[in-house]
Order: sequence, then C-alpha cells, then structure tokens
Amino acid sequence: MTKYRTIVKIKRWARTWLPKWTVYILRKCRKIFWIPRVFNHKQAQIYEFRSAYNWAHDNLKWFYGEFLLSKQKGDFWSGPHDANGHNVISDFFHNNESEWRTFADTIHNKTCLEVGSGPAGYLLLWHWVKKRIIIDPLILQYEKLASEFGANELFSSNLVLYEKPAEIFIDGLGKSIDGCIICRNTLDHCGNPYLVLQNIARYAKPGCILLLWTDLYHLWGHDEKHRDITKDKKSFQNFLENIGFKIEYQLPDLRGDYRTINYGCVATKIS
Repeated sequence: MTKYRTIVKIKRWARTWLPKWTVYILRKCRKIFWIPRVFNHKQAQIYEFRSAYNWAHDNLKWFYGEFLLSKQKGDFWSGPHDANGHNVISDFFHNNESEWRTFADTIHNKTCLEVGSGPAGYLLLWHWVKKRIIIDPLILQYEKLASEFGANELFSSNLVLYEKPAEIFIDGLGKSIDGCIICRNTLDHCGNPYLVLQNIARYAKPGCILLLWTDLYHLWGHDEKHRDITKDKKSFQNFLENIGFKIEYQLPDLRGDYRTINYGCVATKIS
C-alpha cells in the first residue's frame, strides 16, 4: 500500500497545480474518445484506496467528530449526509425518520454485515449495533488510515473484520446474519458480482433485511476499475428473488445524472 499512497499524493499534487482548463480538456477528451476497458481487480483496489485516502484527507476530522458526538448521545445515529446530500435515510427509507427508527430498533440487538464498506461505511458508524461484521479486501488498510488521521475509535471492539474479496465465502458465517446486510456501490467493483450476491444470500437468515444499491451499466463507458453487470434491471431483480429475497420496494435512480443504469432495493430474506 506504500505504492498506492505515493500514487495518491502525486495525483493530489497534479489536481492542485495543473491549470483548471487542462483538467477540463482532459476530461472532455476522455468522454469523447473513451473506450471501455477490461475490469482489473488490482486497478480497482488502487482506485478504492486512492479515493479513501482523498476522502480521509478532506473529511475525516469533521466526520470523526460527528461520530464521537453520536456515541456520547447514545442514539441511533444514521451517519452524516454526503456531498450530494444523501445518507441512508434519504436513500433507503424515503427520507422518513420514522421508517429509519423502526428499522434501527429492529436490527440494533442483532448481527449485521456490510460487504464492501470502504473507509466509512454504514456499519462503521452504527456503533449501536450489537455485532458488526465487515467484508472488504482493503478493510485493514482503512483501519490503518483511520489511525493515521487520528480516528482511533472508529474501529471499535464490536467489529469483526475480514480482509477478503467478497467472492470468497467465509465459513462460519452461513445463515448467521439476522439483522441486515448492506451492499452499496460495491458490485461493479467486484470480479464476479453474481457470486457476491449468492454469498450474501448464504449469510442471511430468514428475516434478514438487505439494503442494496449498485451501478449496473455505465452508459458513458467505464475504465478497468469498474465493470458492467447487465442492462436489464428486471433480470437482475429476478436473480435476487431466485436466491431467496423478497423485494419490499425498489429505489429510484440515486445518481440522477443519467450516467448509469443503476438498481437499488430494500429486500427481506425469506428462504
């Protein structure tokens, strides 16, 4: 990861000192001449760590302060809004605080899992959940990054971390997740998205709630750090139903910029 940190610092320097018109022209050329590339998991990991480092550098101090304040209050904190005004309540619960409270009260004394959390996933913030499990191939690097920026309590004692690709099934977790499973903005960075979903279904006990959102198809092309899954939302939803999930409701287009075909839902494991 030392190499990744060097890459990150060079790119941050370039963004700071290159003239803005140069960056603008390069981005326009990329959109015009972009040719989708074959997914490369190693490049995807470099991209994820670079994004995490940039986010931590710019936001972690404020973000961590909000986290500590929530722990002092002892409430069902959902987490802060992102730069686009989104958080879990707006994305998955119709921006309805009452729906969120009902959900939080249902899962807080149970075991929950997040697949592909990144450096500040939902479960890292939900300190009020009894047992939290995270599967992410970079999760230990994110823990070191949090420590580097002084956010030592972000990774607390009731967290179980698996530094593995989500395609690898973890023995001992089968039908052990009775609270919720979160998989947000993860599948198009995976080598085999459908295998990841099958593993998620194997982890979930009947009654477990799934919060899922992913880009399915990149309408403007993609690089080697992303992949296309399918253009067909219906077939994707059918797959979820075939592995034992009942779709409670489908989410609207969370991007709203017409760059991708994306899919999200709240679902319940029924078999």
